[in-house]
Amino acid sequence: MQRPLLMVLPRFGVATTSRISVLNRPSRIRPPTLLASRAFSLWPSKPTPPAQASELLSDAAVSSDPTPPWTDASIPAAPEKLSDVVEAAVNTLPTETLIPPLQLGDLAAQGLCGMHPAGIYRMCLEYVNVTTGLPWFWTIVATGVAARLISVPFLVRSSQKQAIMQQYHTRLQPLQAASMKAAMAKDTVTAMRLNEEIKAIRSVAGVSQMQLLQGPLVQGVMGVGSFLGIRGMAEVPVLQLTQSGVDWLPNLAVVPPYWFSAVFAGMIFVQTRLALLEQPPDMQGRRFLEFIGYGMPLLTVPSMAWFDIPAGCVVSMITFSAVHIVQSMIVLIPAVRRVLGLNPRGKPLAELSPPVRKRQQSQ
Repeated sequence: MQRPLLMVLPRFGVATTSRISVLNRPSRIRPPTLLASRAFSLWPSKPTPPAQASELLSDAAVSSDPTPPWTDASIPAAPEKLSDVVEAAVNTLPTETLIPPLQLGDLAAQGLCGMHPAGIYRMCLEYVNVTTGLPWFWTIVATGVAARLISVPFLVRSSQKQAIMQQYHTRLQPLQAASMKAAMAKDTVTAMRLNEEIKAIRSVAGVSQMQLLQGPLVQGVMGVGSFLGIRGMAEVPVLQLTQSGVDWLPNLAVVPPYWFSAVFAGMIFVQTRLALLEQPPDMQGRRFLEFIGYGMPLLTVPSMAWFDIPAGCVVSMITFSAVHIVQSMIVLIPAVRRVLGLNPRGKPLAELSPPVRKRQQSQ
């Protein structure tokens, strides 16, 4: 059967019909060429040979292969820890890439600052880094030293009040033991009477519970603020932490090597041994302090890797411990203890007594 086909003659722009048998004359049907229209040019040109047209068609057929050029094996697995993401992002940067320094307000723009310990400590880090131009390793060290020096007056005040209460230890210890025994026996009347006597002795000594705790509270708030502040910057991450400025600890946003955590463990041991030298030999809780001195260093190194603590936090904790060690060594000097009004080192609590002026006031 023959079907009429509409043929367009490009030379004359007219249409005509002709009967072509598709079944009897298949050789007359040719594939369409890529040149569908005639181009006019002032320069002579040659038509595209049929061989090149067939090559172009074959290349188009190859490029239309629906098979993707990748496989599941070529897709990298998702990292398990945030430090792996930070390290991988830093490794992709060229070695000559320099991260621009922070400007005042950059951390606030990222939502890292606020009126809480971590936010205030981050503002202090940013201010020290911008004003001094120090690398981030030394920025953390300088800020930690400044924070510890700010807490020294509060610690000295608490140590002085604690020394006064140690002089009343022989009078307070029986009352405190009896009050605890009455509380366990649910003897409310006796417990209240004993507590009033303890308050009267503290009033005579001029010491309140808040004065005893102000030093440790200030020191604890600064320690928590530095830890949470630097860890939050590493989790964002703040890219400036990835360039510490020292070759042996280049990235402060990832977990440090084991030897660096071991340094912090050794400083904890030294810190607790100095604290034992400062306290009286018959002080209650001395054995617990000795246990901390031996047990904490053993748990420090694996804890750093287990909890994914960044190197910047470890640098801050080492700085705090170093300043505390220096402070303890200074306080152990007998002349310094006399100037500060502290009790002699190594003297038992049983041999301490209140000053004469305090005795006259109590009478």
